Amino acid sequence: MLKYLVLIFVPAVIIAMLFLRAYAKGPSAKKFLKAVEEGNTQAVGSFIKKGIDANVRDAKFDEEQNTALIIASIYGHKDIVEMLLKAKADPNARYDDGGNTALKLANQKGYTEIADILKNAGAKE
Repeated sequence: MLKYLVLIFVPAVIIAMLFLRAYAKGPSAKKFLKAVEEGNTQAVGSFIKKGIDANVRDAKFDEEQNTALIIASIYGHKDIVEMLLKAKADPNARYDDGGNTALKLANQKGYTEIADILKNAGAKE
């Protein structure tokens, strides 16, 4: 009986430890989106180098589950918009409810440079 318990318990503990270790080292969507919102190009670049998905959404950070590209466009962070597009961010992503695009929001805010960058990347309103 003890032998079977050990055969089940030990692998389960090892798997759990590996999962927790990978999760703790992996990029955090919430921290990534916060760096985008704050315009922290160094942190955003670091997250991208670590392999974060440029299209990640996080309801805990943003109720509307905006993408990083939408957030960068709302706040006028041109350099971050360019970084995200190079990292394969979807220029036509919309709000979770099918609403606005990054291009539409950049236009509404008067960020014409960002709007042009998005258009050149294939964005549509």
